[in-house]
Amino acid sequence: METLNSMRWLFLTFRVILVCCIGLLLYYLLIDRPSPLPKELLVARNSLLHGDEAEARAALDHYLDTHPHDPTAYLEVIGLCENFPHSASDLLLNYAQRAVQDCSNADSTSRSRLYLALADAYTQQKPPQNQQARAAALQGLNLTPDDPQTLNDTGYILAITSSDPDALKQAQILVAKALTKLQHSFDFSSDRSELYAAAEDSYGWVLYRQAVCGPKSQAHDLYADAVEMLLQATSDLPKNTPPVAARTYYYHLAAAYYGLGQYELAKHAIQVALLYDPNYEEALQEQKIIEAALAKTPSTESASAGTATTPQLSTPTPKLTPASLPAQK
Repeated sequence: METLNSMRWLFLTFRVILVCCIGLLLYYLLIDRPSPLPKELLVARNSLLHGDEAEARAALDHYLDTHPHDPTAYLEVIGLCENFPHSASDLLLNYAQRAVQDCSNADSTSRSRLYLALADAYTQQKPPQNQQARAAALQGLNLTPDDPQTLNDTGYILAITSSDPDALKQAQILVAKALTKLQHSFDFSSDRSELYAAAEDSYGWVLYRQAVCGPKSQAHDLYADAVEMLLQATSDLPKNTPPVAARTYYYHLAAAYYGLGQYELAKHAIQVALLYDPNYEEALQEQKIIEAALAKTPSTESASAGTATTPQLSTPTPKLTPASLPAQK
């Protein structure tokens, strides 16, 4: 009898705990929690979601008026605009240019971030303003030459804005240096994990650009190395990575697979990129190229896919080690 009563109490206690846990979960999911965004940024975000650029601009201007010469406020505004690449590229450039001018007396780290944001804004114009982007990125690098994020961002800007072998070599050295620094001081519990994946993606894209722009005799090996590095980047993507970043990683992977002649894998990767952003212009163009290649060589692709050992998108590859990085000058 005593044992039976004890079991009943345990069962009752378990039910009470279960009910409490369910109640807390429902409270967390259903309660109308306040947005972490300041009011003006929330208004701007909602306006951009509905295609009202004028209302978004008014809200952002008001926010910046209440935070004069504040680089953090400008970076918040720029970050918001970056999340709307199809509708806010002009706003992005406008606020990035204003930020560099309005925060000229800020600390070097903040000014470097703003110059790199300006460089990125130049690359998102139609057509991209590549020369201005490189100049802004190098300004940021001059301010914080040993910062991993600066090294990575500058290297990536050089890679996407130039086909010159010397510029691509400089890009490779900068991103390699960023990866080395991150590996020596990496903390998976911090937001540096997102930067690590970004640097892996940048390095893979530099290799891809070298394959496209360099001697054809070296292209196959560079495409293969690019695929390996870009697979690692996609496997290291943190769960909270913004869709704007994640879509780019898979677009890069698709392009590298295409260069390697792995059209089915390229098709799969580009489909993932378009899941993140169905209107991603570069990915849509790449998809057409991949589908055209598949239509011309279906049997060859099937045969190669059946005989080759092909890595899956979710399969990690060995991390880049300092020994495998190019010599830094």
